[in-house]
Amino acid sequence: MIVSIHLPKSAGTTFRLALSDYFKERIYMDYGDWIGDESAEAVDRRAGRLKELEHRLPDLISRTDCIHGHFYASKWTSLLDSYRFFTIFRDPFEAIPSGYAFLVRNPQIPQPFVKEFHETKMTFREYIIKWQNLKTHLIHPLGLADFAAIGLASDMPRTVELFKATFGTELQLPVEPLNPNPSGQHYPLERRNVSSSKNTTVLTSDYGIKQ
Repeated sequence: MIVSIHLPKSAGTTFRLALSDYFKERIYMDYGDWIGDESAEAVDRRAGRLKELEHRLPDLISRTDCIHGHFYASKWTSLLDSYRFFTIFRDPFEAIPSGYAFLVRNPQIPQPFVKEFHETKMTFREYIIKWQNLKTHLIHPLGLADFAAIGLASDMPRTVELFKATFGTELQLPVEPLNPNPSGQHYPLERRNVSSSKNTTVLTSDYGIKQ
């Protein structure tokens, strides 16, 4: 089973379309776990979704070749006996500001963290502390060597070629890459400004795995 983790703000929307076009009805889109949200409501939601999956797992496995979505790797390592993981990394100095901008524009998302974000008028500094090293938490307990392959959002054509070579597919990128951030893909964040702050550690792990 191919298990593709869509790390937030890391070209996953474009890649999701490519996967859907190739695998068609044999892909399972696993979104809705409210990753990164540790509110009681979110934790209960993930537990309920996991229990529901356990009940229909044999049928799901029989008709699925690829799983893709926002989820913790530990979810599927606990459910599957055999798996090959894939993901795409993006420089956190771009991904984190992109995520913040996305939440600013989307107060309608029905998720406790989004409600908290807007009610408290969360600053960017507060946001990176709240979501510190999210990607590291999402891939746990996997190490980089446990992935069959890892792509880079900064080079999607090469990422797709890597996926094709690793999994024996004929995946194709959409003609126009999808970017839900209308202002563009790049969010310049001065590394020296972050690294010199008292919150240096909030990016240490995510930046390390990207490097």
